[in-house]
Amino acid sequence: MKRNARKTNSGRLPEGVVPVRYDLSIRIDPDAGKFDGRVVIAVKVERPVSQIVLHSLELALSSASVGGASVETTLDPEAETATLTLSSKLKPGKTTIELSFAGELNKQMRGLYLSTAKHRGKSERYAFTHFEPTSARRMLPHFDEPALKAVFGVTVTAPAHLTVLSNQPAKKRSASGGWQTVSFGDSPVMSSYLLAIAVARLVGKTRKVDGTPVSVWTR
Repeated sequence: MKRNARKTNSGRLPEGVVPVRYDLSIRIDPDAGKFDGRVVIAVKVERPVSQIVLHSLELALSSASVGGASVETTLDPEAETATLTLSSKLKPGKTTIELSFAGELNKQMRGLYLSTAKHRGKSERYAFTHFEPTSARRMLPHFDEPALKAVFGVTVTAPAHLTVLSNQPAKKRSASGGWQTVSFGDSPVMSSYLLAIAVARLVGKTRKVDGTPVSVWTR
């Protein structure tokens, strides 16, 4: 299968589906080296389609639906895609794609990867993202093309003793049973490779530069 790409003469996806917003909830367990989550993608359907092609690599998809209806899912590791086949053609308009997925933290510094460091003489495991240019598809199934910009809403569940960061400031935190859940503010409209998550033992320093707060985080 070909990768999703906009036609240069029309600016439209070949399959006629354009993402508008992602709502991502992901649970990251660095000690187990695993993660799982759910993403709801709000899309604009520009013409009738019977299939939707997303990017997905090294992920297990446990469920998929379009507009609330279950769909058949076909993975193509070579093309790095997941094809959702509908029982009937989808009409132009707005709808949602919902996907549940799981994966493993890799050691290649691509996608959502595993990192280790010493803390008080003991080794700890952390998780970071590196998505540019095409590795965001290793963390969540989505339209992984730079031109297909969308808003990202992110919620991360991770061990309570670690710091959790994403593109925007945290707007809500809760903790229970050694775990914390952090919800972040909506991102600007952006390409998927700019999405970022960190789960690690970090401290930050912030100063204003020309009136804009700038933070640096480090161990």
